[in-house]
Amino acid sequence: MMMLGREEEEEEEEEEEEEEEEEEEEDEEKEEDEEKEDEEEEEEEEEEKEDEERRGRGRGGGGGGVGRRGGGIEG
Repeated sequence: MMMLGREEEEEEEEEEEEEEEEEEEEDEEKEEDEEKEDEEEEEEEEEEKEDEERRGRGRGGGGGGVGRRGGGIEG
């Protein structure tokens, strides 16, 4: 009877250790997923900023050429 009690205790301990390991693995996977999501969001934000900069340059970029072509008084 004493052997059965020890074996049962050992089995329970092993099961608990396995459960803890599984939980740790799940936590690590969640952290990795969150990091990937954060990286993707950062990349999207950077792309949006770049797009906005391109659009902004496209709108305001042509204004400076008018004075040069106009000729003015000297021309």
